[in-house]
Amino acid sequence: MKRILFCLLCAITLEAKIVVAVSVAPQAWLAKSIGGDIEVITLAPTNSSSHSYEPKIADLVQIARADMYLACGIEFEKAWLNRFSDNAPKMKIFYIDHNIQKILAHDEPDTHIWLSPENMRSMAMETVRAFMTIDAKNSAAYLKNGADTIRKIEQVQNTLNAKFAQYNNRAFLVYHPALGYFAQEFNLRQIAIENDHLEPKPAQLAVIINLAREQHIKTIFVEPNTAHKTASVIADMIGAKIVTMPIIGDDWTALIEQLAENILRAFDESNLS
Repeated sequence: MKRILFCLLCAITLEAKIVVAVSVAPQAWLAKSIGGDIEVITLAPTNSSSHSYEPKIADLVQIARADMYLACGIEFEKAWLNRFSDNAPKMKIFYIDHNIQKILAHDEPDTHIWLSPENMRSMAMETVRAFMTIDAKNSAAYLKNGADTIRKIEQVQNTLNAKFAQYNNRAFLVYHPALGYFAQEFNLRQIAIENDHLEPKPAQLAVIINLAREQHIKTIFVEPNTAHKTASVIADMIGAKIVTMPIIGDDWTALIEQLAENILRAFDESNLS
């Protein structure tokens, strides 16, 4: 009987999955692509705001089971990573954003780093290193999965480079400045309505409206579940439509491809005006 129990315990140990905690869904896509048969705990839900999200007690309970945490520089990490670590002393924290040159939004580092294929490529390499650190015996598998994942990212990157080549320095209008990395990578210009997390003042509003008219902009992009009264006012004044565009998603390739198609459609529509 003791031998049977011992064998069962050994089997459970061998089959135990690595538990990985991440801040946002695109990181979960990376972790699953590279880690294979693992368990991923994603804190900020896909339909939430990554800026204002606050972890809950239930999250602390979940994270206590994690073998590692992949940090990406999102706002709540500053206040919560130490608490996560105190609550899960065996968990290793890896900063997969540390090789990314941050740009500013609202005079603070823009945290939407996953909206750039080049950034995701860097994050993928760091994720591979993280898995190899905690599970060295399976390094070969992580290297292979990482190479496959980077290949997928580069395919998306190359496709979008070709599609945006004719739109060098072209502007698009957003309510919240979340697409800075995307714009930077594909040589586009992001015009944001929101200024320093505040509604624009009358003078700022006038500048935005004039820029939108000069660029023949006919689309204003807003994020899901956000109030955008000022965007509606501007849309009425310049004859534009409002398009809701998610910036967090469980499938990174689908998220980026849809984002690109929305912007390309907006460019085409402004050409027709």
